[in-house]
Amino acid sequence: MLRRCKAIHTENGPARIRSNGKRHRLSRSAVERWVLLLCVLGFAAMAALTWWRWRAVPAAKALDAPPEEFSAARAFEHVKKLEGMAVIGSKRLLENERYIYGQLEAMLRSVDAAAEWTAVPNGVQVRTPTLDAELGKQRVGGAYELDFSQLGDQLLLNLYSNVTNVVLRLSPRSTGTAATAVNTSGPDTLVVNSHYDTAPGSPGASDALTPIAVMLELVRAVLHTHHGRGRASNPATAWLQAPLIFLFNGAEESFLQGAHGFVSAHPHAPRVAALLNLESAGAGTGPEMLFRSGPRNAWLVRAYARAVPRPHTASYVQDVFEQGWIPAETDFRIFAEKAHVPGLDMALYQRGYTYHTEYDASWRVDPGAMQHMGDNAWAVLRELVGEAHALRHAEAARDQRAVYGDVLGAVMVVVDERTARYIYGLLVVVFGAVRWRQWREAPRHRHREYWGALAALFLTIAAGMLAALLQAVVFTSWVPRPRPPMWWFGRHLTLAPLLYAPPALAAALAVLRWLQRHWPQWMASGGAAFDRFEEASATLHVVQMAVMGIGLRYGTAYVWAVQVALHLLATLSLPRLGSARHPALAALARFTLLSVLSLPVNMPPMLIALETFAPLMGRAGGRAKVEWVMAGLVGYFTLQWWWALWLPLLAAYRRHSRSALRAMLALLLATNAVVCVAVSGGRRVPYSREAPKRMIVQAVHIDAPAAAAGGISDPPATASARRVVALSGMDPYPLESVMDPQALGRCASAVDGWGYQRNRSLWENLTPLAQHMKTQAWVCAAAATEAEAAGAWPLPAPQVRLVEDERLPPLEERDTGNATARRARRRLLLQVHAPRAHWSSLRFDAAVSEWSLTEWPPNGGRRASHFLRHVAGHTAAHLWNVSLVYEMEEDAAMTASLTVDVTSMHFGIVDDVLPPTLQRSRLPDWLSPVYITARFASYQV
Repeated sequence: MLRRCKAIHTENGPARIRSNGKRHRLSRSAVERWVLLLCVLGFAAMAALTWWRWRAVPAAKALDAPPEEFSAARAFEHVKKLEGMAVIGSKRLLENERYIYGQLEAMLRSVDAAAEWTAVPNGVQVRTPTLDAELGKQRVGGAYELDFSQLGDQLLLNLYSNVTNVVLRLSPRSTGTAATAVNTSGPDTLVVNSHYDTAPGSPGASDALTPIAVMLELVRAVLHTHHGRGRASNPATAWLQAPLIFLFNGAEESFLQGAHGFVSAHPHAPRVAALLNLESAGAGTGPEMLFRSGPRNAWLVRAYARAVPRPHTASYVQDVFEQGWIPAETDFRIFAEKAHVPGLDMALYQRGYTYHTEYDASWRVDPGAMQHMGDNAWAVLRELVGEAHALRHAEAARDQRAVYGDVLGAVMVVVDERTARYIYGLLVVVFGAVRWRQWREAPRHRHREYWGALAALFLTIAAGMLAALLQAVVFTSWVPRPRPPMWWFGRHLTLAPLLYAPPALAAALAVLRWLQRHWPQWMASGGAAFDRFEEASATLHVVQMAVMGIGLRYGTAYVWAVQVALHLLATLSLPRLGSARHPALAALARFTLLSVLSLPVNMPPMLIALETFAPLMGRAGGRAKVEWVMAGLVGYFTLQWWWALWLPLLAAYRRHSRSALRAMLALLLATNAVVCVAVSGGRRVPYSREAPKRMIVQAVHIDAPAAAAGGISDPPATASARRVVALSGMDPYPLESVMDPQALGRCASAVDGWGYQRNRSLWENLTPLAQHMKTQAWVCAAAATEAEAAGAWPLPAPQVRLVEDERLPPLEERDTGNATARRARRRLLLQVHAPRAHWSSLRFDAAVSEWSLTEWPPNGGRRASHFLRHVAGHTAAHLWNVSLVYEMEEDAAMTASLTVDVTSMHFGIVDDVLPPTLQRSRLPDWLSPVYITARFASYQV
């Protein structure tokens, strides 16, 4: 028979009074279970709230929303009309250009029917009583070097011609009053930029036709806001306070040529004071993120923080880009490096598995994500060039960096770097003072327990990291092939933690229990253990904050600073467990303050890291240790934050740490059992339509080496022309494990070479991605019979013509060690013609002392391999020149010649030159191939 009882609290602890009047105390184990349960519930609730806010987007506004508001429904209509592969040089890109220009012209006509229209070269000028508008097409060419060291030692020379940017400039009509007078003494213009070209093989709905659609909707909102509310004819009440340029640039995916053409040649480029760049590296879902700002210019981040209704950003994301850990770039880099223009780089980034694939389609784009990007961008425009006119502060605080972050997407905190470093230093001093006071008051054995807790913290973290990496070794070395398995691909927020967090936590718990059993004199127990391990965790956070924030000046340090500040607050306001009258309540209060309330700050870095790096593994190259990367990420975040935050409680409640160890071991065994069942059950691939495997299929005709037209030497006897099909995956998952054996029937995994010296890769034309292709490459026969091989190739041969050839006087003698040598010089003017190509390239090895492409000699004039890539608009002849002077030894000058290897490529393929087994209809739907028709030729000059 159950007896009813009621709980009371006594001086000796919690107790209950039964119905018969007898009093008994709750057991210590029961109290600990209740504390742990409440801690788990609080932790889970805050984690769920953080997760929800991290993914939350606003509801999309309808087509009939007020014209002064941003409507995702209106913007989405543009995405559906623009989507389709539109690489530079394609006809589809020309259609996008015409659509954007037509929409902008229609918007200008709809605002003021009485506006004055004047035709100008490549555009029109429109004047209203309060606004001057210039709409035009900038057709531009140029050349520049781009260091792409994120993919290795890669230095690209980009040449471009007839690249088209659609540019709309809006400027207020000045009345001479202080309110509307436009600054003419320096930069005063804001540029909003995105690109309307797409990656090869991708319809580009998210990257970047969604940002382009957002820009079109912003133009409509700006025009209606400026002319609405009775301001159409009164410049004194005009909304727009500074010039505003909308730059729809036509070449970003081919390495940022459109932005370079604007900053180097557009007449309004010198007046640009700031940039708002809109991008996408995801599937068009989730909130947009401000992932880069500056460089320096903290005032821009403050303007963003004041304006946007739903901030989603953190300065640790900028650290990742500044360190080059992500092999990607945006037009932001060109404005920052070439024009020294500060800016804000905003992008959609979640679910990036379909980024640059054929599945980047409009049906995947979430209108709520567009609404989030549009609302925030519209708020930034209102702050910078609207009635607030924050752009007038562009010259102030240019040397200050900002440390910033949002909390649950509701508020954003911004401090300049100098203030942040002072805060870090103050926290170090206060923490040191508090610890010194506690150290002096504590008995000697407490000192020993502190050092024991600190050692245990480091040992458990080290053991956990080793266990997570060992799990990766098991998956990449011991499980049945294919290896690496990549089971987490497409499910990184669920499977990756299930695969790598249990071994990390199990190893950490096992080491903790071993230390408590074998080092009892160094390990505190009960409430004292909670205090010692809390102090040890705080010490770790202080060291990381000081090194990262004060030493290395990383914006990431603020995350640890928040944890240190919460520890100091708990120390100064809450009783310690070792001396608390009610230790259970003290444990609950301290855990809530230190571990639960800190989740909105320290949980988003884990989510953003996994959301960014897991899809990136799908294009990391054949040599990438993807399992090691994922194991390291999951292990680090699991141990650095969740383990360190739970460790004081687990150390104090020893008997429950044993249960936790058993649970982690059971979970570890279960996940590995599921993996084994999946392998033995025939689940072959981790891919799906939501997370496809990227593959390059390149049909290549390799011409026999020849002498350049107008050359001075005859070609040597070398191999004849041949045709091959080159295949390569973009990740280390074996290509033979995802392809039908019949598709690889005439293929070999050996990497074939070409070029005058046969030392060029078949992926030469895709530099800087060539290094990624080699280890997963297959070379297949392009034709089954000689008759097929002799058939016409859809792409004409690229030609190199020697236009000028001049022998220059030799240089002065140079010391070469034990002897001297005179350096002869030769000046060449080469003309490259690649008919019907989208892209072309030229590769040669020489010591170039000067050329027509850049002001300074490449590689300091030393002998090196030079790679030049050229792109051109659809209506332009793919014809380009390069003038260069190269050096050689004088005694070899009469016989030496320059050998050049040239490529032309057209995205898309003619089925007649492709084996049937490699055609798209014969491949599984979770493969996303990019088809390329290419032609390679070598010449001796």
